[in-house]
Amino acid sequence: MRMRMRLRLGFSLVAVVATLLPVVASAREIHVKKVAALTTVYRHNSHGDIIISRLLQTDTLDGKGKDSPLKLVSLYTDQVPDGDTSRMLSASHRFPIFDTIEGALTL
Repeated sequence: MRMRMRLRLGFSLVAVVATLLPVVASAREIHVKKVAALTTVYRHNSHGDIIISRLLQTDTLDGKGKDSPLKLVSLYTDQVPDGDTSRMLSASHRFPIFDTIEGALTL
């Protein structure tokens, strides 16, 4: 079976890439996957916001849902329009934002 994925930039493209190295969080050996996020824009209610914010907050985005089993470790945003929220979230959640896709994917 041939598998081929074509990614097109539309209003927003979000790709989350999981690494294979787990982080041991406690003696119970809870494995948290590290992920990098790539998006066209990151502003309120953009596709990037709706998807990536679930990694930073909870699945319900209100702090009352389940925590994500993934940890955002880097971000690439193609555009930085007025109302961009990625820089504020980067500072509060302590993950770097890169100028290139390669930078975000290779820590």
